[in-house]
Amino acid sequence: EFGSATQPSGPFFRFGAAETFPELNPLNELRRRPLSSPQTETTPINDNTNINNNNNTFLFQNQMATQQPQEQTQMMERLINDILLKYNIYSGRPPMTRQDLDPRVEIALYQISDMYQNLPSRVGHSITRNKDGMDDLVRIIQRYKKDIRRVAKAISPQGAQEMVNKHNQASPNNPWTLIHRDIDGDNIPDVAIKNANDSYLYYNGYTTAKSNWPILYDYYNAFPTREARKESGFLNANKYIVNKFQGTYDTTSENPYLLGNMNNFTVPNDWQAYNLKGYSKPSNKRMNPYRRFNEFIFKGAFNFVINHLISTNSIGDITVKPLSKYKMQIYSKACASVWNFFIINTFISEFAQGINPQSKEFEKLKKKNIKMIDDLVSGLLLHLNHHKPDELQARLELIAHLCNTTLSAIMNAAHSLNKPEIFQGHNQNPTKITVEQVREVFTDNEYHNNPETEGKWVDYNHWNEEDLSAFME
Repeated sequence: EFGSATQPSGPFFRFGAAETFPELNPLNELRRRPLSSPQTETTPINDNTNINNNNNTFLFQNQMATQQPQEQTQMMERLINDILLKYNIYSGRPPMTRQDLDPRVEIALYQISDMYQNLPSRVGHSITRNKDGMDDLVRIIQRYKKDIRRVAKAISPQGAQEMVNKHNQASPNNPWTLIHRDIDGDNIPDVAIKNANDSYLYYNGYTTAKSNWPILYDYYNAFPTREARKESGFLNANKYIVNKFQGTYDTTSENPYLLGNMNNFTVPNDWQAYNLKGYSKPSNKRMNPYRRFNEFIFKGAFNFVINHLISTNSIGDITVKPLSKYKMQIYSKACASVWNFFIINTFISEFAQGINPQSKEFEKLKKKNIKMIDDLVSGLLLHLNHHKPDELQARLELIAHLCNTTLSAIMNAAHSLNKPEIFQGHNQNPTKITVEQVREVFTDNEYHNNPETEGKWVDYNHWNEEDLSAFME
């Protein structure tokens, strides 16, 4: 706690703070100022205060006596702010401001004295200079298992605002806020992003991320030099770890409910004793529903549709330079739209009618029923990859509908980028994909009930709806 306003705990650095932090001694400021008049004696600040009659105290008293009251107060306020700035650097605690201290400069100085007495002393070799901030960094790494990263886009207020806008558009119930002003009192503008809980997410571009130290340690310990890593044949540490754990996703099963499962995952002997809590680590989990949808449904439809759009001169070739730089943006936006139409719309119509899809209640409902959403992905896969006897035509119509939904999503995503070069010289009027075009590409794969898929066949009529406007981004 700060010193009492009526009974200050002691003068500056009486208990060794000046020796512990000599560069922070507030009397340094006064020593640099020449005296302009003979020494005079002043009255102690408080009758209960015993001020040492050493050189520093007399110098401090003489300087105070020779200043005009207004100038003296201004000088002391500057001194207080300077000391607070240095205290904040060394303390590793939440920053203190002038408003946190007593408005009377005399009492504020005694309060600062108490604060400095509670700082840890520097120990060790006197000729060795510690690296400022490293103790705090180590605490972040050890306690929170975090890496420190700097995101270039979050450095500028313009880039940070774009990040905030993008997040708030996708998650209006959990808004971010941009702060662009001097936060720490050094008169230099700061750029920060806070979440809905008023907690920092980015500060001048810096943020934290879950540490992947166990993975990096294993990789760099196995291949300590650049030459060794190049000769290893692994593009990066993650590729190396995937190979070491031997886990592979099932991408070939005839049972669509098993697609995306992790197989043959084995923890190596040298990892058995590791406590991996909090770290980013290899996982034996099944693909999440969105990734399964992307991998086994949308990717094939996207490639098929893009070739159709390019061949019909409806869009520029985004598979090669210079337009290839836009491919992933178009792909991501289109995938989200088609996911909303086939999966989220199904979930709403079957299990969440009357609930606002933009509400927190709906987000909680999705998380609670993630297995149900995963089953919807498997059900759509079942319909796309198999058909009942004598119902091949219905299956091909569903595939054609998926492709045309993807076509609309791709065109909308490309237009949303506002890049004229994507459509320059092209008619922007694609023709629909027909069942006959689909028949030439997709094979006949008749569905038969078996123990693995028994009772799994469910028809969702809205999959064939033509109005896609409500589900396009």
